[in-house]
Amino acid sequence: MAALKSATFYIARISGCQLPTNQVAANEQENTVFSREWQQKMVEKSSTAVALKAENASRSAAKKNRSIARLITIFTPAEIRKLFAQAQPALKVPFIDIRIAPSVSTVGRILIVIPRKVGTAPQRNLIRRRLKSIYYREQLFALKKDVLVFIKPGAHTLSFDETKSLLLKGVTGK
Repeated sequence: MAALKSATFYIARISGCQLPTNQVAANEQENTVFSREWQQKMVEKSSTAVALKAENASRSAAKKNRSIARLITIFTPAEIRKLFAQAQPALKVPFIDIRIAPSVSTVGRILIVIPRKVGTAPQRNLIRRRLKSIYYREQLFALKKDVLVFIKPGAHTLSFDETKSLLLKGVTGK
């Protein structure tokens, strides 16, 4: 109903027709209410937009300053060759071999080698995620050692706790 009244008001204004004064006053009042509501919505939208811009800015800053979680698995091909050449055996058990070398980076890193014989892709990915999670959560990167982990067939049968104890034993010696 209100939309119909304001439409007739605008049509009358455009065509040059005169409306009764009480109808003009009612239409102006409706337009003021509409304008206030519109202003409130615009303020809400702009504050939301500012919050989104700030959030996006913080995300882009985080991407530029790579987090420790991402840095612990990044190696260049030259660093991988050097790690294979310098790594000393730390732990050798039926499913996992762990070798350690001093880190050339600011933080210790982990390189996981899993052949296809170990299991299906989801099983290999699970092992990889577990090892990275343990390495990060236990803050083994703070030891500034590069860790080379060779996974052997049958490792997918290890539980998270068994994997954790083997990795901790290999890296820290405890």
